[in-house]
Amino acid sequence: MQKLIRRRVPNWLVLAVAMSAIIVLLVIQGANKPLPEYLVAATELVPGDPISDDDIETIALDLKEISGTYLTTSDQLYGLSVLNLVRPGELIPKSILTNNSKPGFTSLQFAPRLKPVTAIRSGATVEIWRVVENEEVFEPQRLVARALVTRIISEEGLFASENAEVEISLSIADSTLLIGAISSDLDIYLLPIR
Repeated sequence: MQKLIRRRVPNWLVLAVAMSAIIVLLVIQGANKPLPEYLVAATELVPGDPISDDDIETIALDLKEISGTYLTTSDQLYGLSVLNLVRPGELIPKSILTNNSKPGFTSLQFAPRLKPVTAIRSGATVEIWRVVENEEVFEPQRLVARALVTRIISEEGLFASENAEVEISLSIADSTLLIGAISSDLDIYLLPIR
């Protein structure tokens, strides 16, 4: 009778095959894992205005270590507003959210005397000045020390006005000064500040 000799499989080969199978399973599982979804602005989010569902959209991204600093689809937005302007397509940082909708603030739209310089765009901070005539001398006076530009509206076409209109967010106390200057037909100027 012949004796059958079984060849034994080396331990290192068994270990190598098992490790390869585990690595393949981990790669497949990692590839099938969905990316987290973050909230981005669909429209301009203006400070003080409550965020609505129409103002946001979702996008799947892998932000790695900074993922905790931006809003995800699991975060609650009801009654929140932003402290700074967020442009369309930008991620919404958690650090600029507030429960208060800036009480005591309002928005005004007007056309300054000069066309706004390129530094004045949505999100820019400006000073508002007026020029008054005192004893045959023109004197500049600062009306508002700090206001946020939320929009610049420039018309196009045959009947478009020469100066672009600017929408700003400012306190109600400052808005009364600006309304007085606009109604008295004084020249109003915007100066960008940092």
